[in-house]
Amino acid sequence: MIEGAIIGAVIGVVVSLVMVMQRGGTRKKVLAMFAQGGPEAALRLLDQRIPPVQKIALSKLIAQRERMAALGAFGDLARIEQEMAGHSGSLTAEVQVKAIGLLALAVRSQTPAEVVVRLEELATRMETEGGRTMALVKKKTRAIAGLAKGLCGERIPGATRLSIDSLTSDGGFVQLLIWQAMRRALTAAEQSEQAQIFAGKVLALTRAFEETAS
Repeated sequence: MIEGAIIGAVIGVVVSLVMVMQRGGTRKKVLAMFAQGGPEAALRLLDQRIPPVQKIALSKLIAQRERMAALGAFGDLARIEQEMAGHSGSLTAEVQVKAIGLLALAVRSQTPAEVVVRLEELATRMETEGGRTMALVKKKTRAIAGLAKGLCGERIPGATRLSIDSLTSDGGFVQLLIWQAMRRALTAAEQSEQAQIFAGKVLALTRAFEETAS
């Protein structure tokens, strides 16, 4: 039984790594298309690789978080709002996708404080309506709300940083979004040295895109 558990754990790690690599490949191809053909061409490719859905099944959860983060990378805030308004599904699926969508709005918005209020409401809803088995989702949603507050100049608590760091393990566009948010939050807090660390992480993913979209 122990050997079976070990084998199962190893297989799980391998599958996770493969999925992270696939998301990284999608991010690279879509951003390359953005640099070559602009946002419309990039959106067509994104639609092919991660089509929009209305009902978010748990099996589509990670992909739809990626889609929200990708739309944020393009600066397509109207499409994020439109797709989030049409989403349905279980509480945990809907909240996790919406949290990333709202963070993308906050990062690109000229008035992030308005989005911060919506993220606070979402985190509170998750904490109020979610059961005990959703503790991790509650923690991460609250952490995303805390990161969004950082865009308004508030200090990001250490516990929030730890939860946010775990989100970057998803790879793909979510990783890019988190690093962009961290850079801008640290810049707003006048922590320029730390902000430069995240600026380097963002540029390591794609310098051409960042120079175009900043």
